[in-house]
Amino acid sequence: MIISKKLEIKVRELEKKGYSFIYIEDYVKGFYKGYFESKIKIARNMFKEGFELNVVLRITGFTEQELKDYGSAFRNLFKRLKCNSQNKI
Repeated sequence: MIISKKLEIKVRELEKKGYSFIYIEDYVKGFYKGYFESKIKIARNMFKEGFELNVVLRITGFTEQELKDYGSAFRNLFKRLKCNSQNKI
């Protein structure tokens, strides 16, 4: 199952249980933060094992800029989440 589909199912479950919008928004942010951090760890381990940059980018889905400055990637991710949560959740 695709990650976003799993998250969508979980969000619907939380809505049915009556959780507040703020709780659900925080859950989504935490979910993506954990997902993103795990991809960063995977990228680091791939580099330690000698994988080339193009392979790491392809497998993780990162851009080269995100790998250079993943703090910026976090900010961009949360900006997108904030915009999407106001429109979709």
